[in-house]
Amino acid sequence: MSTIATPASLTYVEATDFVSAAAGALARLSSAGGSAPSVGGAGADGVAASGASAAAGARSMEIDLAPLVRFDSSAIAAFVAIERRAVERGVELRFLNAPPNLRKLATLYAVDSLLFGG
Repeated sequence: MSTIATPASLTYVEATDFVSAAAGALARLSSAGGSAPSVGGAGADGVAASGASAAAGARSMEIDLAPLVRFDSSAIAAFVAIERRAVERGVELRFLNAPPNLRKLATLYAVDSLLFGG
C-alpha cells in the first residue's frame, strides 16, 4: 500500500500538478505490481510520499487529506480525476482524514459517496 499526502493548499493553481503527481504514483503502483514508494518532483508544497506496499501485489493507495487547509472546488475535481485513473488501473483508492468543509463541498457536488464511501 502506498500513501501520499496532499499539499496544504489545493486550489486551481496546484490541482493540475497534484493530479499529475498522483497519476504518476498510480502508474508506478500498477506497473510495479503494488509498490509506489515515492512521488517524483514533490517540493515543500508538493505531494509528500510515505509508506510502501504492505505485501507484494497489493494494488491500493491512500491519499491523506489531513494536511489540506486551503482548497476550492478544484480539489474536488482533482480527487474525482484521480479516482477515475485509479479505477482505470485497477487500483483501490481511499481518501483519508478529509476536513469537514471538504466533505461538505463533496456533498454539494454529489461526489461524497464516490470519494469517501458510504
